[in-house]
Amino acid sequence: MDRTAFDDFFDEQMADPARAEAYREARAEIDTYDRFMRAMNTLRESRGVSKATLASMSGLPAQSIRKLLTDKKANPTIATVFKMLSTMGFGLQLVPLKGTRPRRPAPRQAPAQKRRQARAAAG
Repeated sequence: MDRTAFDDFFDEQMADPARAEAYREARAEIDTYDRFMRAMNTLRESRGVSKATLASMSGLPAQSIRKLLTDKKANPTIATVFKMLSTMGFGLQLVPLKGTRPRRPAPRQAPAQKRRQARAAAG
């Protein structure tokens, strides 16, 4: 397979450990959304519920249901997920991920500190 300029660019970007880690985290998040939406669609199919029926029963627009279950960039609200699941007789349960630790939030700066930094950068 021939390499493209993008392949070279990607490899160059991934040589930076911080960028590579950010990419892995973003990729894992996208993959999680994708797996979840595929699981929702598999659940719908296993229950013998068409997309149109799911839309009708849940009170959601049919176009939205089709898009959420077929579009690779689907990003439903949690309210939509709950509505779809409850319509099919399911709920959502939170379970710890294996081998992961909670992420620590980035430290927040006080507004005064942000203003001082902005003035220092401008001056």
